Amino acid sequence: MKTIFKKFDIAGLAVMLLAFFVAVGFTASNMKLAPQWYEVEIIDQDENHDNPENQAIGNLIGPNPPTGECTLTEENILCAIQLTLDDVPAPSTIAAADTTDGVTMGLRRFKDSN
Repeated sequence: MKTIFKKFDIAGLAVMLLAFFVAVGFTASNMKLAPQWYEVEIIDQDENHDNPENQAIGNLIGPNPPTGECTLTEENILCAIQLTLDDVPAPSTIAAADTTDGVTMGLRRFKDSN
Protein backbone atom coordinates (compact mmCIF):
# COMPACT_ATOMS: atom_id res chain seq x y z
CA MET A 1 0.00 0.00 0.00
CA LYS A 2 2.84 2.42 0.79
CA THR A 3 4.32 1.93 -2.69
CA ILE A 4 1.07 3.10 -4.30
CA PHE A 5 1.23 6.37 -2.38
CA LYS A 6 4.90 6.88 -3.23
CA LYS A 7 4.12 6.71 -6.95
CA PHE A 8 1.15 9.02 -6.59
CA ASP A 9 2.78 12.33 -5.73
CA ILE A 10 1.28 15.73 -5.08
CA ALA A 11 2.44 17.16 -8.42
CA GLY A 12 0.55 14.46 -10.32
CA LEU A 13 -2.59 15.19 -8.34
CA ALA A 14 -2.25 18.90 -9.03
CA VAL A 15 -1.87 18.31 -12.77
CA MET A 16 -4.95 16.06 -12.85
CA LEU A 17 -7.06 18.60 -10.92
CA LEU A 18 -5.89 21.46 -13.14
CA ALA A 19 -6.81 19.50 -16.29
CA PHE A 20 -10.25 18.73 -14.84
CA PHE A 21 -11.01 22.36 -13.96
CA VAL A 22 -9.79 23.64 -17.33
CA ALA A 23 -12.01 21.12 -19.17
CA VAL A 24 -15.05 21.99 -17.04
CA GLY A 25 -14.37 25.72 -17.42
CA PHE A 26 -14.31 25.58 -21.21
CA THR A 27 -17.52 23.53 -21.31
CA ALA A 28 -19.36 25.90 -18.96
CA SER A 29 -18.25 29.02 -20.83
CA ASN A 30 -19.39 27.60 -24.17
CA MET A 31 -22.84 26.84 -22.77
CA LYS A 32 -23.19 30.21 -21.09
CA LEU A 33 -22.20 32.25 -24.13
CA ALA A 34 -24.50 30.65 -26.70
CA PRO A 35 -26.36 33.45 -28.53
CA GLN A 36 -30.17 33.41 -28.42
CA TRP A 37 -32.78 35.18 -30.53
CA TYR A 38 -35.31 37.53 -28.90
CA GLU A 39 -38.44 39.19 -30.25
CA VAL A 40 -38.31 42.98 -30.64
CA GLU A 41 -41.50 45.02 -30.42
CA ILE A 42 -42.06 48.70 -31.09
CA ILE A 43 -43.24 50.32 -27.85
CA ASP A 44 -45.03 53.35 -29.31
CA GLN A 45 -46.17 53.07 -32.93
CA ASP A 46 -46.41 56.88 -33.19
CA GLU A 47 -42.73 57.36 -32.31
CA ASN A 48 -39.63 56.70 -34.42
CA HIS A 49 -39.34 52.92 -35.01
CA ASP A 50 -35.55 53.22 -35.36
CA ASN A 51 -35.09 54.70 -31.89
CA PRO A 52 -33.48 52.01 -29.67
CA GLU A 53 -35.41 53.34 -26.66
CA ASN A 54 -38.65 52.58 -28.55
CA GLN A 55 -37.62 48.98 -29.29
CA ALA A 56 -38.60 46.58 -26.49
CA ILE A 57 -36.86 43.22 -26.17
CA GLY A 58 -39.61 40.63 -25.84
CA ASN A 59 -39.88 36.86 -25.57
CA LEU A 60 -37.05 34.43 -26.13
CA ILE A 61 -37.29 32.81 -29.57
CA GLY A 62 -34.39 30.37 -29.08
CA PRO A 63 -31.05 29.58 -30.72
CA ASN A 64 -32.42 29.48 -34.28
CA PRO A 65 -33.30 32.60 -36.31
CA PRO A 66 -36.97 33.59 -36.44
CA THR A 67 -39.27 32.37 -39.20
CA GLY A 68 -42.34 33.83 -40.86
CA GLU A 69 -42.49 37.52 -41.68
CA CYS A 70 -39.46 38.36 -39.50
CA THR A 71 -36.69 37.07 -41.78
CA LEU A 72 -35.41 40.05 -43.75
CA THR A 73 -31.73 40.93 -43.36
CA GLU A 74 -32.01 44.43 -44.81
CA GLU A 75 -32.98 47.27 -42.51
CA ASN A 76 -36.68 47.96 -42.19
CA ILE A 77 -38.66 47.43 -38.95
CA LEU A 78 -36.58 45.53 -36.40
CA CYS A 79 -38.47 42.46 -35.16
CA ALA A 80 -35.77 40.15 -33.71
CA ILE A 81 -32.23 40.38 -32.37
CA GLN A 82 -29.58 37.87 -31.38
CA LEU A 83 -28.19 38.48 -27.89
CA THR A 84 -25.40 36.83 -25.95
CA LEU A 85 -25.97 37.24 -22.21
CA ASP A 86 -23.01 36.72 -19.88
CA ASP A 87 -24.70 35.99 -16.53
CA VAL A 88 -27.08 38.97 -16.84
CA PRO A 89 -30.84 39.03 -17.48
CA ALA A 90 -32.17 40.13 -20.85
CA PRO A 91 -32.45 43.94 -20.96
CA SER A 92 -35.83 45.57 -21.57
CA THR A 93 -34.89 47.66 -24.63
CA ILE A 94 -32.31 47.75 -27.42
CA ALA A 95 -30.93 50.95 -25.86
CA ALA A 96 -30.42 49.14 -22.55
CA ALA A 97 -28.78 46.18 -24.33
CA ASP A 98 -26.33 48.56 -25.97
CA THR A 99 -25.19 49.95 -22.61
CA THR A 100 -25.36 46.85 -20.37
CA ASP A 101 -22.11 45.08 -19.51
CA GLY A 102 -22.36 41.37 -20.25
CA VAL A 103 -24.73 41.81 -23.22
CA THR A 104 -23.47 41.39 -26.77
CA MET A 105 -25.83 42.24 -29.61
CA GLY A 106 -25.50 40.12 -32.72
CA LEU A 107 -27.49 39.63 -35.89
CA ARG A 108 -30.83 41.36 -36.47
CA ARG A 109 -33.92 40.42 -38.45
CA PHE A 110 -36.48 42.81 -39.91
CA LYS A 111 -40.00 42.78 -41.32
CA ASP A 112 -41.68 44.88 -43.99
CA SER A 113 -43.32 48.08 -42.87
CA ASN A 114 -46.43 47.26 -44.95
